[in-house]
Amino acid sequence: FTSGCNFACPFCHNPSLVLPELFPPPISVSEVLAFLEDRRSVLDAVCITGGEPLLQPDLAPFLQSVKNLGYLIKVDHNASMPDRLAALIEKGLVDYVAIDIKNEPNSYAETVGLESFDPAVILRCLDLLRETNTPFECRTTVVKEFHDSTKLHQLAAWIYPCERYFLQKFSTNNDILSSKTLTAYSDEEMDKLLSVVSEILLFASKRG
Repeated sequence: FTSGCNFACPFCHNPSLVLPELFPPPISVSEVLAFLEDRRSVLDAVCITGGEPLLQPDLAPFLQSVKNLGYLIKVDHNASMPDRLAALIEKGLVDYVAIDIKNEPNSYAETVGLESFDPAVILRCLDLLRETNTPFECRTTVVKEFHDSTKLHQLAAWIYPCERYFLQKFSTNNDILSSKTLTAYSDEEMDKLLSVVSEILLFASKRG
């Protein structure tokens, strides 16, 4: 887990990794690498998440050190920095990418807690992954206050084609960034939303 994020999604369940005043004490790179060295025979891969990992200026050399130990690497990304992602892919440091798609374009800024945001950068990131044949998935955490069937249908059409897409049920059991109460859809409601998305993204499925 990396600290820091350029988004402020109200439903984020890792506020301690978004708000600088809440950042936990960092774990040294040497300690992380020693942990991975000891577990080379039992672990296959490492997931780099956050926060937003691509904000880290020394991410590439760290990933290279992880690669040198023989691990596969998955990176979680909010799709806002395609140039930085491209540099990692070019160096062969990423095996799989999970992209958080927050909402349909017109609702993006509000959903990520910003006054303005150009959603075109999201499509640039997806195009990069397709052009480089980098395995990836897209996922959307669904919150009643931000998502409905119309918006999710528009989202699906916007990111089409996408062979791996997941609707994730918002969990009310976690601390979140917003001070307001946010609401999760029921399992039955999530099934209905999945059917809407699946009209466009045929292989969509549900998590949580």
